[in-house]
Amino acid sequence: MTTSTATLVRFTQRPDHSLVLGLSATRAITLAACVLAVAIVTVASGMTAGVITAIGISPLAGSALLMVEGRALIEWTPDAARYVWRGANGRLRVLANPDRPVPAGILPIPGTVQQLAVFAAVDGSAVLHDSATDTWTAIAAVTGNGFLYADAETQDAATAGFGRTLAAIGSDGQIQRIHIIHRTRAHIWNAEPETSDPLRQMCCSSMADEPDRISNLADGQTETGGEASIRSEIDSAAMTPGPRMSAGTEVHRVDAARDGNEDAQAAGAAVAAYRETLGQFRSAWRHETLLAITLGGKTSRAAIRRAGHGRTAAARVLAAHRAGLAETLDSAGTGLEEWLTPADLADWIIDSFDPASIPLRHDGPANARPRGPGGSADRAASAGPMAVDETWSTIRTDSAWHQVVWVAGWPRFETHPAFLTPLILPAGATVTVSLVYEPIPTPVALRQIGRDKTAQASDAALRRRIGTLDTAEQAARETDTLQREAEIAEGHLDMRHTALIAITAATRDDLTDAATRVRQAAAAVGCETRILYGQQLAALNATVLPAGLRL
Repeated sequence: MTTSTATLVRFTQRPDHSLVLGLSATRAITLAACVLAVAIVTVASGMTAGVITAIGISPLAGSALLMVEGRALIEWTPDAARYVWRGANGRLRVLANPDRPVPAGILPIPGTVQQLAVFAAVDGSAVLHDSATDTWTAIAAVTGNGFLYADAETQDAATAGFGRTLAAIGSDGQIQRIHIIHRTRAHIWNAEPETSDPLRQMCCSSMADEPDRISNLADGQTETGGEASIRSEIDSAAMTPGPRMSAGTEVHRVDAARDGNEDAQAAGAAVAAYRETLGQFRSAWRHETLLAITLGGKTSRAAIRRAGHGRTAAARVLAAHRAGLAETLDSAGTGLEEWLTPADLADWIIDSFDPASIPLRHDGPANARPRGPGGSADRAASAGPMAVDETWSTIRTDSAWHQVVWVAGWPRFETHPAFLTPLILPAGATVTVSLVYEPIPTPVALRQIGRDKTAQASDAALRRRIGTLDTAEQAARETDTLQREAEIAEGHLDMRHTALIAITAATRDDLTDAATRVRQAAAAVGCETRILYGQQLAALNATVLPAGLRL
């Protein structure tokens, strides 16, 4: 028996990790230091000195209580200090130096300090090495099977299969991160009739000259045999009467002369409407999805040592994880198209930072791209942006403006598994949704759950002692903690997940409009989003680079 809608799902809320009474460690320590300072001064110097001290440190105490964008004002201090420091050192604006040589295989991405290198494995696929965290990443292009249009039973099976897929990939502890990137960008049609799009080719060849042809008929001219044939087919398909003309037939010429003016006006209006439609919708929306699996150098050190030495051994261990991935993804209704080569990875990175170059590089005869052995890892030297200009809330790279937001809260109500659909549908700009899953070893997860339960019990006892009532949010968090513990006891793998959304547009005004629409769409499905102020460059790298980078 099938249901009309897929089974609804519910997210457990992110643990707050508060120190006491819902206050973070920074806020609790700040308030405690203020109270202690006032008490010490009052005891040592009297009430007057204590009052003066309280007035003097009240801004500090207020910064621990005043909330801005979901965070206490004092918690913004580290980000603001780093931003000011980077600005003072000229690191907010970066210009590429063509005269400075880049080591082979190094990705010159600003903000990564040349920590990312790419090389080709034995089969030509790309392996991305992060020297800072000692990780090795393989990237695959994947495609879905139309989840939105499937029946409820198929959607339930795909949802369960996706959970099993994540558990299977991260079960042995060697895979440190699973990174899924979905990018929706405009695919511009050519204005020339020679475009490869069949619909536009047909319309441009058969309709563009329709007003002129009918005007000629009104002046007494005749159609050629091919034009008469086309017109006959159009008339019969439309099931409407129309002038059927063959060369040299006088009666058809008279009919055309009588009705030509009206037909010319109607056809002219139709073609004008068609051209206006093409002007408004001359861009289709292209959906691209990547799946990256990141092998931890520390967690898989023994396996790498058994496989040999260096990056060749790491690529061999990573290939073992890749081998069964296609079959694993199939259970989630997802197909593995191909493993990206270094050239494919370079193209993805360039498309992310410089969208205006996409038609220049991808269009043309045979869609040719320069390639070398294994996809030409040497192309990595040109994969980074030529210029970067970061502000407090946005970042500009080459031909595009970007803004990155973090999904700070997931829906607190039961929702459909496809609830993220409004975020990946066209918003008038390029939207990149990045999901990073980090498998947590079961012993570590159980210890964390134990600490959360102890902290929640302590807070509840303290609230009862001071006479504070429990809130529904606190009760929900306690329920979520118990649910996580029960799921782990049933054999499920606990995962830490992070979602980032990068909005890309050609101008700053377009970016502002698109970001507003995306954030409104996220709020409509129950997601809380926050702009990552002061760290837009690092956030953009973590979103668009399939390397499993962490903020």
